[in-house]
Amino acid sequence: MAASDDRRFYGKNMLVLNILRRLLTRPVELLLEILFASGARFIPETGLIIPLIALTVSIPITLLCLRADTAQRRRDALMENTKSKRAVFLRQIPLGLIPEILHFTAGLLFFNDLAVLHGIPFLMISDLGVPDGMLHLKGFTLNLLPVLVTAVHIISRMTRTRGLPTGRKILMWALTAVYFSLLYGASAGFAFYRLVSELLYLAVSTLYRNMPYRRFSAAVPSAAGALILLYVLCAGHADTLRDQMLFIVPAFVFQIPAVLVFLRKKGILRFPSEVSVSGRRLFTLSCVYLTILTGLQIPSMVIRSAPSDFINITNYYSPFHYIFSAVLTAAGTFLIWPGIMYLASSVPARNILVFLSAFGAVSGTINVMFFGNGRGIMSTQLVYDVEPADTAAAAAVNIIILILAALCLLLIRRKKEELLNFLIFTLCVIKTVSAASNCVSISRDLTESKRTIASAQKALPASETESAGAGTRQLPEIPLSVNGKNVIVIMMDRSIGYFLPFIMAERPELQEQFDGFTFYPNTVSFGSKTNEGSPALFGGYEYTPERINEREDITLASKHNEALRLMPVLFAEAGYRVTVVDPPYAGYQTIPDLDIYEDYPEIRAWHAENMLPLADDFSESEAIINRSRNFFCYSIFRTAPLFLQPALYSKGTYNKADTLLSFDDMLTAHRDVEAFQKAYNVLVSLPEMTAADSGSSTFFIMDNRTTHEPTLLQLPDYTLTSQVDNTPYETLPVTRTSADGRTLLLDDEVRETHYHINMAAFIALGAWMDNLKENGVYDNTRIIIVSDHGHPMGYETMKFGSEDYEDVLTFNPVLLVKDFDSRGFSADETFMTNADTPTLAFAGLIDTPVNPATGNPVTDEDKTGREILIKHTEIWDIKLNNGDDFLPGDWYCLTGEDIFDTGAWEYRGRH
Repeated sequence: MAASDDRRFYGKNMLVLNILRRLLTRPVELLLEILFASGARFIPETGLIIPLIALTVSIPITLLCLRADTAQRRRDALMENTKSKRAVFLRQIPLGLIPEILHFTAGLLFFNDLAVLHGIPFLMISDLGVPDGMLHLKGFTLNLLPVLVTAVHIISRMTRTRGLPTGRKILMWALTAVYFSLLYGASAGFAFYRLVSELLYLAVSTLYRNMPYRRFSAAVPSAAGALILLYVLCAGHADTLRDQMLFIVPAFVFQIPAVLVFLRKKGILRFPSEVSVSGRRLFTLSCVYLTILTGLQIPSMVIRSAPSDFINITNYYSPFHYIFSAVLTAAGTFLIWPGIMYLASSVPARNILVFLSAFGAVSGTINVMFFGNGRGIMSTQLVYDVEPADTAAAAAVNIIILILAALCLLLIRRKKEELLNFLIFTLCVIKTVSAASNCVSISRDLTESKRTIASAQKALPASETESAGAGTRQLPEIPLSVNGKNVIVIMMDRSIGYFLPFIMAERPELQEQFDGFTFYPNTVSFGSKTNEGSPALFGGYEYTPERINEREDITLASKHNEALRLMPVLFAEAGYRVTVVDPPYAGYQTIPDLDIYEDYPEIRAWHAENMLPLADDFSESEAIINRSRNFFCYSIFRTAPLFLQPALYSKGTYNKADTLLSFDDMLTAHRDVEAFQKAYNVLVSLPEMTAADSGSSTFFIMDNRTTHEPTLLQLPDYTLTSQVDNTPYETLPVTRTSADGRTLLLDDEVRETHYHINMAAFIALGAWMDNLKENGVYDNTRIIIVSDHGHPMGYETMKFGSEDYEDVLTFNPVLLVKDFDSRGFSADETFMTNADTPTLAFAGLIDTPVNPATGNPVTDEDKTGREILIKHTEIWDIKLNNGDDFLPGDWYCLTGEDIFDTGAWEYRGRH
């Protein structure tokens, strides 16, 4: 979809034409896009993809048009002697033209927006992305393909208009003129697509007139399926079965009419002479249900999990628009187009459509409820943190269950069709109620988020704002004293300590930039997720999961806020100027609620992550467009059988046609980078935010998620680009080597992307260190860089159990400390935890610090005085895990002081 079109669609005055586009042509556009993107990954010649998708899409559309024409002629014959105005009007409705017009329009919109065709030659066409310009006469350049297309169109339509009423003939020939005018200025890619489509129409319509209908209905789809299969096997690369499935499945589906005709001829299968009222009701209910499921229930369920993740602080855009867009596309896909097919079909075909719609409803429900769940964290562009990978056994079980479901449907429909109607109607009610509940929850959360945003922006003076594209962006200001002492604590969410020696060895200049830092590799966290791992980082040992659960009379939100306030409040009371940026889950809100500091006016709290504009390649408007598209595609992905889901997911691109690179070979990728860039922008902007002055001592604490958003970056400098190609810089397998000779294997997506984002983060932080030195505030500043937890990398030597998360690196946060006037870069194997952060920050500055919320001293004595109990949770969502204590999870005890000794990890049960 064109960006300009979607910007109008998402404007305050939604245009009717864009709504109609989603209802009428968007389903075909998405089909073309999916087939084109899939074909592009296994057919090396871009021009060869066009006839393949024409064969896959145009044959069914042509059959639909021909059947509609036949149905129209029969209706005309029945009304021949009727003189009523209604009959005359109905005779003028060109039922067969409706799918033809929509197909033409969808192709025009899709191909003219397909930027990847620009500059691509094919045969005699110099550029598929612009008009062909193949004729040169007396200094004039003319387009040949539109002329050829129109000529074939006229030949095929001459027979089609024979015997039609005059008004309809005029309409059809006027439409031909419109086609030509639109084609002439269209891209050569679209003209070539239409040429193939018109030739197919001419061939199929000729057979239609000269072959018995039953034989025709079997032979043409079967032959088309065979051609598609032959095309795929001969033109593509044999090792990309995942992408080929999107063509192989239609190729086999096209054989169904031949099988049915054969079974009918042998007397094995009999079709009713008409579709019963109950059957028509079943068809309608099934189509309505699929619309609710894919357009309303699944998108609302995704957004409900984290509504605030789908909004921007400075340019508010309601996530409900994504649901509305998905509903429109779903209605077009499952109501309008099936309705057109039903009206144009014969009685046997209608019976088949009734069954297919009911099976789609039942199979989609089975797939969503029982398969493909628990795949982990997903980004706002609906891209999983870890590539979904279902076993062949799971896919086989899925197929067996779907086959059994189909057999049950056939049996129930034959015996108790009304029972099916009741079942589908019940599902409609259940999913509608579920979606309504989701929407109420989303609305409630958005109200809270808007309150939080308004409160944060109201607190900022107008002088501290700057205009940046879509909205006004408030940039934090970080004051640092030249004369006093400064303390900086930066939480790098999910940064893995184990990677740091390899990062420093690859980029030796970082050791110079991080002069004075001590790295503590033997550091452990108390939790595996931010909600359970960060409180101890901010509040010390009093806020480990174990200690938090002991205080059962106080909510988790209150205890979390206590931890976030501890260091800022104590430093403020000691006379330091305090700045807080993006405190994680403040107020137990995804968008931090800065009001938790409102009782301390001397503490300046800021939002930063959403305050900076995205790069041109990743603008917010483009992110909105892509997210809107992906919601419906995600619904289709979730309702599809498991064996088809990898092809539909397509490495998180959902077969976006202009995204031809994927994470297939570890060296090239087109990744979801919106979340990464929002966090990364903050790191690279730290020098701009920093202001050195002669004021009093300062304390600055910040959370940053750059190391939380896995992304493949462009080598050699680990830069952010829309499409990554590292083939000139790397060879497989990808490895890194530390200064002491150890090898780090980056042989899968999780390992390599996490290494890349950690490298990018430390490059950005290194640049800030240089800036602090230039401003004369480096030596008098204590800096602590620490993370709340690590992430499992799957290295066998790090595993202490059978589960994925039973991995030392899940609980190995980075910990780097630079003290005042320190020199050199060193590593210290002393056993540490991220709960040491407050005592490291206070050391020598605040004597005997006491927690202002509880009155307890802030010390690190629990590191040696108690067992180190560590908790893993799968429930990271603070809207679910938000009672008075953490929900049950797996507990472990670290029995020694070497976290990399896998024998020192002892399982303590689930509670």
